[in-house]
Amino acid sequence: LNSFVARGFSAERFLVAPSGFDPAIFSIEVPQPQARQELGLPPEQPLALYTGNFTTMGADKGIADILKALSKLPEVLFVAVGGSDKDRERYQAMARERGVEGRVRLLGYTPQPALARYQAAADVLLMPFPDTPHYRSNMSPVKMFEYMASGKPIIASDLPTITEVLSDKNALLVPPGNAASLAAAIGRLVEDSSLAQSLGKAARHDSVNYSWNSRAARVLAFTKGCFLIR
Repeated sequence: LNSFVARGFSAERFLVAPSGFDPAIFSIEVPQPQARQELGLPPEQPLALYTGNFTTMGADKGIADILKALSKLPEVLFVAVGGSDKDRERYQAMARERGVEGRVRLLGYTPQPALARYQAAADVLLMPFPDTPHYRSNMSPVKMFEYMASGKPIIASDLPTITEVLSDKNALLVPPGNAASLAAAIGRLVEDSSLAQSLGKAARHDSVNYSWNSRAARVLAFTKGCFLIR
């Protein structure tokens, strides 16, 4: 939007409509022990989760930083769901290089109902995007809204495309590309169940504004003749 305004367009003529999620799939109430049993995950081990494509246009989406952070978190299991065969091989090799392969599970494409189960099984949901022009200015990640609906605490990069939705009231925001800060944030949420529950509850509350139906209603209500972007 800012680039259009800088070229002389009026902001009032635009609607910025972020991505969304399907509450019927992602706003589910599944106890964590049940989800872990169904998915064959350890019942007690702290679990950090990433969902979605592992790369965009061949570029890393933060999994490299997660693997770096994992070396500072010896008790944490990292599960990533949604990677191509090529990307899973790439990051499995990286995990071996960093000595964390035994605490990393990299899985391929999974239908959305199963993704919701993985979120229910997790302790922390990760979205540590790098600071590149694409991630800073040109994305609206669907996983962000699916994460919010789960009621689990989110750790995300402090980028404009993220902070238009998330804040320190409903997530932990960390500097992009900073594995040490990411590790500290994961450790903090694993240790502080009260904070984790508070952030997760706030995110779920805020998610109601981002269902696909809510998005459609905003689009339909927008003034006829205005431009629609995103």
